[in-house]
Amino acid sequence: MRKRNLALAVGAGVAVAAAVKLLTRVAGVNWDDVASFVPHSDKSKFIDIGGVRIHYQSFGDIANPAMVLIHGYTASTYVWNTTAPQLADAGFYVVAVDLVGFGYSAKPRDFEYTIKAQARMVLDLMKAVGIDQATLVGS
Repeated sequence: MRKRNLALAVGAGVAVAAAVKLLTRVAGVNWDDVASFVPHSDKSKFIDIGGVRIHYQSFGDIANPAMVLIHGYTASTYVWNTTAPQLADAGFYVVAVDLVGFGYSAKPRDFEYTIKAQARMVLDLMKAVGIDQATLVGS
């Protein structure tokens, strides 16, 4: 019984800590304060997609076949900082996107943080930057 109560208390403590962290996180980062520390910041762009400010980096010639790089959970465009330029050098137009809530994209509390909503945002981003067709790569 004591072990069970201890396990419940620890679990509750972790849940409370996670909730506090999520509710008190910074809504965004001032780009001008951090741009000099961001790999390939000269390739960074921001666009409004559905009322949400999205950060992405683009490499290569837009006339080349497009490749959209999507980071994994808890990551950002940073995971592509070596790969994206290499793919551009290999003849692709590369767009690495920070999903909503990650990296330098906005982190709205009211966004529907689902795979479907993130996929919709990526499709809207592709349309907005003039990509009709692309190879999608995820990590």
